[in-house]
Amino acid sequence: MLKNRSWERPKDWKILDNKNREKWNEIADHLEQFYRDMRTHRHINTGLSSYMTPNEKLSYHNFCKTLEDQNKIYDAANMLSKIAASEGGTRKLVEITQGRLNEKDLPYIYLSQFAFVLILTFESNLNILKKTLTTDNLTTKKGKPWLKSIEETSPEVFFELLVKYSEGPVQYIQNMIFQYKSLRNAFSHGLFWYENEGICWLDNANSSDTHSIQFGEFLQILREQSMFSQCYLWVTGKLIRERFFEP
Repeated sequence: MLKNRSWERPKDWKILDNKNREKWNEIADHLEQFYRDMRTHRHINTGLSSYMTPNEKLSYHNFCKTLEDQNKIYDAANMLSKIAASEGGTRKLVEITQGRLNEKDLPYIYLSQFAFVLILTFESNLNILKKTLTTDNLTTKKGKPWLKSIEETSPEVFFELLVKYSEGPVQYIQNMIFQYKSLRNAFSHGLFWYENEGICWLDNANSSDTHSIQFGEFLQILREQSMFSQCYLWVTGKLIRERFFEP
């Protein structure tokens, strides 16, 4: 039975409209179901418990620091995206800089922040997966023990092996994480540019084919991915507090 609807809402819940609240609840339902299924099949990391070794405690403490700061980055990016999308918002930013910036500079300032955030959401989600799950009891498609650690297993293969234990939630989470892979990879490899109020990118350095997306649509993608990552942080944090990862 899912419990997330009874959990205390995140601190920014009041500023979300009904549509975003519904999306948050949808994400939380899939994530919680996924973890409860993983626990049933013994694929969760019980190292996140009161039985942690001193090294595990230090590792967990440092990992939490990264997540806390990432959440602040998502909050800052969401605020900046609202300014970028608002009427007259960019003009106010230019005025504040007292001539040091002009409106032609701002798209590149936005991109430098937003490109980083889109990459960060992907890495953050994979890091949470690696920290909260284990391959110790995982088997191959032929039923043989999976001998690689979670760090040695590619995310794509990991999801392929998990899908039989929780088909719907695994496919939902996989889609959310990999949905914008092409754009994220372009940011990671520096294969993008800004043109005509849109973002253009290449799949590789030798490609003659280009992709493009309007900046407003990109802001929607950024908000969607940030919400998923923040909800993921929220769900796993609540599960840890309820001692979900105890053996």
